[in-house]
Amino acid sequence: MTLVASAALLASCATTELNIFTRKLDSNQTTIQTMDNAQEENPSFENAQVRITPLSLNGDDALTVGEKIDLVISLRDSILAKQATLDEAKPIIKEDIATLKAAVQQFKDLGLTITEEEKATLRAFGAELDAIKVEVRATVGLVYKKLAELRGQYTLENLDMILDTYQAADEAMSVRVTCVTRMGAIIDEVNDLLAVRIG
Repeated sequence: MTLVASAALLASCATTELNIFTRKLDSNQTTIQTMDNAQEENPSFENAQVRITPLSLNGDDALTVGEKIDLVISLRDSILAKQATLDEAKPIIKEDIATLKAAVQQFKDLGLTITEEEKATLRAFGAELDAIKVEVRATVGLVYKKLAELRGQYTLENLDMILDTYQAADEAMSVRVTCVTRMGAIIDEVNDLLAVRIG
């Protein structure tokens, strides 16, 4: 093995964790970009309304009919607000990943190596990214697909089912927002780490 080949191999080993980390980021970004969203799944979602038709309901329910309707509307607004948060975060994450990749390349070009502590940090972040990907994937189909399935069923008779669907969808959106927020924080931390090392 030549001296040049040996140096190239050492440089590659010295940045392996960075390479693995950036691949995981790419994979997570793809998952986040392909989540079902309001524009693709249900363009009339914002205008969805509960149509009230006369019906005798069981008086044992903890919530009144009016309270359930208000809760459905509140959950709809919550889902839309969370979607807006995600829509705002996606391009920022995309830009931050591009910045990180440029920093990784600069790190390599300068012949820098990562420390054992930094390797451990990158591995821990990589494990978090794996978990985030699993959590986000688990929400696909639980939001707008389920809400789209309610079309034509907005009657008082179906109010409990509607409420359950909106509650599940809102919970799934909360998971998405938490995951995307954490992913952004991880990217920022690694960008900061690289910036310090590059100087």
